[in-house]
Amino acid sequence: MKMQKLILSVFCSVLIEGACAQVQNFAFAGADVGYAALLDNKKAAQPAFGAGASINIGYELQYRKLLFDVGLTGRFARSVNTISDDYLYLRMLDTEGDEFNYNCHFFNTVNKLNSAYISVPVMIGFQTGKMYMLAGAKMLLSIAGVSEVSTYLTTTASYDRYIGELQNMPDHFVFEDRYMEGNANSLLFAPQLNVCAEIGWRLEHSIVGVTGYDVPKKKIQYRIGLFAEYGVLDQHKHNATQSRLSYYDNGEGLQYDINHIYGSVEANDLKLANLFVGIRFTVLFKIPETKDCVLCKDNAGFKSVKGGGKINAELHPHLSKK
Repeated sequence: MKMQKLILSVFCSVLIEGACAQVQNFAFAGADVGYAALLDNKKAAQPAFGAGASINIGYELQYRKLLFDVGLTGRFARSVNTISDDYLYLRMLDTEGDEFNYNCHFFNTVNKLNSAYISVPVMIGFQTGKMYMLAGAKMLLSIAGVSEVSTYLTTTASYDRYIGELQNMPDHFVFEDRYMEGNANSLLFAPQLNVCAEIGWRLEHSIVGVTGYDVPKKKIQYRIGLFAEYGVLDQHKHNATQSRLSYYDNGEGLQYDINHIYGSVEANDLKLANLFVGIRFTVLFKIPETKDCVLCKDNAGFKSVKGGGKINAELHPHLSKK
């Protein structure tokens, strides 16, 4: 029975030591750039342009061909969306007290959003030869966002007693193609869960199939790959209180307030997701391992002597007295 326990203990020790010898720990840092977009389920706004960039830091465990990553990411993204034309038809009074129809046409409306996020990615994958692949998820938190809106406005006027429309009379607030901008407003989103995938190549040269204590182990590794992320939860907060387009009379004519579509009450019933695809570069730094020196250990019953080597103290008791 004792022999079986001894054999089992030796087997487990060898197995654990062998597994630990194949585990490598790395700290990594990286950066990426790519296309960033905001998407809604009803296509109320169409992506026109988008760009994003991230900085990534974290830890990677490598066991044989298996990879496990966990880290922290900071991302900046700029998304540009266009929306369909808007029309306002208002019944108004002119300076003579006569009623007329005031027709407003808003077109080429552009919604821009600058956003900052932090996220915690957890990825698993494998590497073989020079290729690697990772997949996982990350929790994405919106920490800052500023929206911008611009549009063009053309207005006309028509009277019941006249045929046709009055056009291009700036003194009477009838004008063509007037450029307008909305106020910059803060716009934050709810936490989002992104599913992620990455595939790429290790850049360092490797000698496949060659192992041994005299084979140099690379302490720094480089990777470049393609990645994609997509949000699977509703990112919209559904708490907007302002309309996308409103107007008021300040005594000198109509004035307009224009808000980002995703920050307006008209979008409170939309579901919102983010898309981010691009190219990523990563540098991995091997974490130093603490190794025991087998030749330097003092074994039980042995004593070091000057000049190297060890002598059994039990067979030479006169040495233990010195």
